[in-house]
Amino acid sequence: MVFISSDEFCVIWLEAYLRFNYHKNEFGLFETE
Repeated sequence: MVFISSDEFCVIWLEAYLRFNYHKNEFGLFETE
């Protein structure tokens, strides 16, 4: 198990989350209208 500070974890998680959502938007998966 890798121990990192909570701040580091939040930054990494946020970056991954935003990137994931960006790619979902790129493929139009959020356009449900």
